[in-house]
Amino acid sequence: MSQLIGKTLDDKYCIDQQLGQGGMGSIYLATHTGTLRPVALKVIAPHFMSHPEFLERFRREAEAAGRLRHPNVVNVTDFGFTKIDSQNIAYLVMEYLEGCSLADILTEEGKIPLSWTVDILEQVCDAMEEAHNQGIVHRDLKPDNIWLEPDRRGGYTVKVLDFGLAKIAESQPTNQIACRIEPPTSIPTAEIDPRKTLPNRNPYDSFSEAKTNIQAGVHNSIPEAETAVMNREGKIGSGERSPDSELQNSSAGSNLTKVGTILGTPLYMSPEQCRGDRLDAKSDIYSLGVIAYQMLSGETPFKGNSFSLLAQHIEAVPPALQKVAPKINKPIAELIMKALSKNPADRPPSASSFASALRARSESAFSLMRQAISLYSDHFPTFIKISLIANSLLIVVSMLFSLPLQLKTHISLDGEDSVTASQIGMVVVAIFVGLLQLFSGLVAKAVNDAAVVPVVAQLMLTPLRPVSIRTIFEKLRPRAKALITTSLRYYGYCYLLLPLFIPAIFVYFRNSLYAPVFIMEGKASKQAMKRSKELFKRLPRVIIPLLILSLFISFSLMDNMARFFYLIMSLFFTPIMSIAFALTYFRTRQANGETIAEVLGTQFQDSATPKSRWQQKMQQSSRLRTPSQK
Repeated sequence: MSQLIGKTLDDKYCIDQQLGQGGMGSIYLATHTGTLRPVALKVIAPHFMSHPEFLERFRREAEAAGRLRHPNVVNVTDFGFTKIDSQNIAYLVMEYLEGCSLADILTEEGKIPLSWTVDILEQVCDAMEEAHNQGIVHRDLKPDNIWLEPDRRGGYTVKVLDFGLAKIAESQPTNQIACRIEPPTSIPTAEIDPRKTLPNRNPYDSFSEAKTNIQAGVHNSIPEAETAVMNREGKIGSGERSPDSELQNSSAGSNLTKVGTILGTPLYMSPEQCRGDRLDAKSDIYSLGVIAYQMLSGETPFKGNSFSLLAQHIEAVPPALQKVAPKINKPIAELIMKALSKNPADRPPSASSFASALRARSESAFSLMRQAISLYSDHFPTFIKISLIANSLLIVVSMLFSLPLQLKTHISLDGEDSVTASQIGMVVVAIFVGLLQLFSGLVAKAVNDAAVVPVVAQLMLTPLRPVSIRTIFEKLRPRAKALITTSLRYYGYCYLLLPLFIPAIFVYFRNSLYAPVFIMEGKASKQAMKRSKELFKRLPRVIIPLLILSLFISFSLMDNMARFFYLIMSLFFTPIMSIAFALTYFRTRQANGETIAEVLGTQFQDSATPKSRWQQKMQQSSRLRTPSQK
């Protein structure tokens, strides 16, 4: 293989240097002679060319990665067969990557912060969601196959590598390359030792399946302990094949795996993968759960040799993440343990759902406040107009009764034991004005909270489309009575229970998301309160600090400023908290595994269709799709 350096393949790729080498071949840095662009050239070793199964796996990698047009999947540009010095060679061309693997980072750091973990897994899940939508199951997700490439802006782009073990749904269209596939007579293997420290490698130490994959039932050269499969009684053994395993098809492009075959890396394999069962996207989600567990705790859920790992993945309960990593909050730990469920049905329904829940559960009240302030500053004219409209009644009331409010309302007896009619009238007017202003303030808060929700939703869905405030209030007007009634019920409960304090606090906290529920789910009154309680239970650690912050700022303004300045400050401050609670509502939905597309719903997305042609094209090209649209 080293003799390829300096030679040109197919008159297109000039091989410059070797980047990595594995048991099945090598990766080279090459230059495309037409564009002079550097590429990574993956070449299978000549002595493997006589093994059709390896050739088919190589072709499958090219097909799986080539089919995926996604920024988080390594870009494969070419695949073919050629001859060098009368030797038959198969090669695959992909983009040249710089940076390091996730395995390299974990080897040096042990574990990484939650924010890094969420960011990396979000990008991996985005790539896997696209693959799963196209009927591709990776089957070998692990830190070695997750690559971080610098993006020249101080960050990084995550790339998913090595689709050599990918399973491609037969119903998907394929562009098959004609090559003769015959059952192999023997396959060279290398024994696995998962106890060894993850090696420092680059993305071009490919063909790693020769080192890291278990292949049971294909040949007899692997020790019995390394070729375990599940028998019908669910016990580990090597003499019987699982009845539900994939069958070998003799045509090119079909499943490579024979009955009972186990392919993958033991540390990261799902229980069904360990049994040799038919796999779907849930198997990759289990592998993502193992990776997340390792990133946050510094160790994988299970340890031992390959046979032991197979048994543990199938039968053993993994140690609770919070015991291994006590600093990880409970919602995150529960989500990752859910991804490690033995039963695929108990895992998150999709990769995008797992990423959505991971992001939502990782955010704090202060991170949501930062996002709210950022949205507010970026779209200040829109939110201040909404605030002015929402507070219009309160402004009018304050102006009409500014004179009586400035008069002294204490009762002066003028040296006598009687109260004059004018003094009584003054007190009555003051009480009336106070109640009217209270009502106006509650209405302003409810309208502001409700009107901000669709704005935030639109900015999440179509951020470049101008917001129509007129349309928002036109849609809100027919439901204004129900909104005000729901708001008065909410605050009425709070005020009635105020003497008891603790029950009032509970009502105030648990029902605080009534306005977003009213707008997004169409629920009012008791139904809105009930739904708000349900959502509150998902992220109380986020909602409670936001409410405390809101109360603290409101009381500070009220105590330290004249009423006129308090009104002015409320106009500017209220939208920020309304945005924060709108974001919190969306996060509570996402924390349960719903994606943004599912939260917004088809009806809302249809109503947000942009009018500009270029915006329509951008939205049509977006991957923000509901399950029914996939």
